[in-house]
Amino acid sequence: MGLRRSRQTSAKRIVCNGAILLCGLLMHGCGPQLAEVTGSVKLNDQPLPGGTIYFVAANGKGAPQGGTIDENGNYKLKAPIGDCLVYVDNRGLQEGDTGPVGSAGTGPKNLPGTRGGKGPAVGPPPDVLKKMREEKGVPDATGTTRPKGKYVPIPSKYYTTTTSELTYTVKSGQNTYNVELRDK
Repeated sequence: MGLRRSRQTSAKRIVCNGAILLCGLLMHGCGPQLAEVTGSVKLNDQPLPGGTIYFVAANGKGAPQGGTIDENGNYKLKAPIGDCLVYVDNRGLQEGDTGPVGSAGTGPKNLPGTRGGKGPAVGPPPDVLKKMREEKGVPDATGTTRPKGKYVPIPSKYYTTTTSELTYTVKSGQNTYNVELRDK
């Protein structure tokens, strides 16, 4: 009787461990695998002094992966392994753009819901935010949403994957992709 119970217990463990392993493999395969991509972005042979570069899996799976372009035109990010569509956007650096609309009431002045537009401000009033920061340790996000760098006009075709014509195949491990934008 003891040997029979031991075999049943061993069989249950094997089935259970196999199920756990299978679940782990399935979960591992659900999201896109990412790999590091570094490089530079240039406009007419000159470093683009700020903005964001995005990699989007060509198969449409997963969210776009973005990386900040520094003042010297360099970037570093994790991108989906496989064929990717690439686009570049630096419009957040334009003069007068104070970043996305948020609790600080920042953002383009002509949008409803911003302090400069028609409608109520977005988020809690400044005095409530100040009290929350003091009492609960809520970090101050004002000034952190504006990207660093200098705005340089780039052709609008580079703002989306459908018109940028930029593609790159990301392989596992380290990748280098230098982007050359042209305004002609």
